Amino acid sequence: MDFNEQLAAYQKELQKLVPTKRQEAEITNAGAKVLKDAYYDATKDKHYDASREVGKMKHLADTIISVNTDIDGDQTGASTVGFEVTPQNHARIARFLNNGTRYIKGDHFIDQAITDHKDEALLVQAEMYRKLTGGD
Repeated sequence: MDFNEQLAAYQKELQKLVPTKRQEAEITNAGAKVLKDAYYDATKDKHYDASREVGKMKHLADTIISVNTDIDGDQTGASTVGFEVTPQNHARIARFLNNGTRYIKGDHFIDQAITDHKDEALLVQAEMYRKLTGGD
């Protein structure tokens, strides 16, 4: 076997380890589920008022969503976690609470949830990658 044939065989083996868009979407969705739970727990812990009467507007913790698309809604293999923007823009409210405003001191609850659960999300994604591709 000459060098070109060896490279072609090596490339073929490597190609098996590269996930397809469908597999990539499954991998990132597994990590997004971990972050969605982390967002929910952090929001419920810091900004949930059980005594508040729920009318048309839901509690902030109840508006967390995870979608298997990028931020623009395109299916690129990415997954997105955030807050609903319709009918009320809860993402805007969450940003104000997280980052703060001129009048509100931010508590960085989303940033902290990401920091605390990043490793767990990556481990879940790695396990899903191994399951789907058989690679390390």
